[in-house]
Amino acid sequence: MEDAIALLDGDPVLAKAYGTYGLILRDQGLDKASLDWFRRSRAEHARRSSPNVNDLSEALANEAAALARLGRSQEASALEQQLGELRGDLPPVRKRQVAPVPKIIKHADKSAGELLIELDGIHLPESVYRDCDIATLENRLEEVLETGKRGELDGHETGPENTTLFLYGADPEALFRAVEPVLQNYPLCRGARVTIRQGDQERRIVLS
Repeated sequence: MEDAIALLDGDPVLAKAYGTYGLILRDQGLDKASLDWFRRSRAEHARRSSPNVNDLSEALANEAAALARLGRSQEASALEQQLGELRGDLPPVRKRQVAPVPKIIKHADKSAGELLIELDGIHLPESVYRDCDIATLENRLEEVLETGKRGELDGHETGPENTTLFLYGADPEALFRAVEPVLQNYPLCRGARVTIRQGDQERRIVLS
């Protein structure tokens, strides 16, 4: 099966091949191994310019079920929420302002800044996703922000391959310096892409 998948690189059916291999592993009782292939299937479906909703829904459902069988209920619930939103069964967990910050700044406080932290949702070791979660990370960030009064955390959005946290403050560079120790010390932030934005100025960093 793995040899066959290697031949499909770049082929539109690759996403389904990943999912099929995940199902084979699932039926063998290898939930941990199947989870990796379900994730690959979901990422491959989502990578397309116009993903098939039914195929993407199936990939999400398989991944959520594998997480539930592994006892990772919080991650499974997050995927089930995404699945409901994708199918139109549920509204988004949290509605947030989606207009770019620079447009808001033109009509409000020009000193306001934005810090975006984009976490890798599929390429880190399984142990990281098992032992770490967004809620813990957000709690640690909020503790730092409450102490230093550098800014505020305005929630997160989860996509097929990553989760982005949104932070705002008058000085985004100072905001980043304040939260950087938390990011560097929390395994879920490995390889995270950080965007520091103020007005028309933007700086990007990739965490080690």
